[in-house]
Amino acid sequence: MSFPRRSKVLSVLPVLSVLSVLPVLPVLSVLSALSVLSALSVLSAPPAAAQDSMMMKHDSMTMKHDSMMMKSGAMPHAGMEAKMMSHDDMMAPHGSFTGASGHKVSGGYHIVNGGKTLELDHDFVLDKAPDPYVVLSGNDKGSGAETLNLGVLSSRKGASQYAIPAGTDLSRYRTVLIWCKRYNVTLGRADLAAAGAMMHQ
Repeated sequence: MSFPRRSKVLSVLPVLSVLSVLPVLPVLSVLSALSVLSALSVLSAPPAAAQDSMMMKHDSMTMKHDSMMMKSGAMPHAGMEAKMMSHDDMMAPHGSFTGASGHKVSGGYHIVNGGKTLELDHDFVLDKAPDPYVVLSGNDKGSGAETLNLGVLSSRKGASQYAIPAGTDLSRYRTVLIWCKRYNVTLGRADLAAAGAMMHQ
């Protein structure tokens, strides 16, 4: 009679073991999920060295941006000054030289500083003619009553400046000459622009 009871008990044991495990399964699932998330966060997080490198790159980009902003802020001001200078140059009496008497003269001039200075431009060039002078002339001659000698040419190539005496009425002169004093020969000439009709006080 005891054998049937034993078989019943044995048949119930698998069911009890399954039931005892069921409450634990959700807990195990949660723990497994947490373990997976923790592993993923460790894998996705960049190393400390990489984070430092990223911060340094960000700081470098910020500094470059600030530098570009400063330069862009200064450029309009410089551009305005250049435009103002160009406008002043255009308003000043000016002209371009051509050679004479078989000599080569090229480049330009401007009368600046309110008529106080005659300035030969950076592109000015004179050949190897001797004893050259800069002269304002009313009759295309290098000497005489209608001329004003501003002095010996200080440089045959490039910019140079020559003072115009106070009280000079530039409207009396028609040309700017490069003149050879030794042989009394005009080496080159440039028209004195109409804007040159001014009195240097």
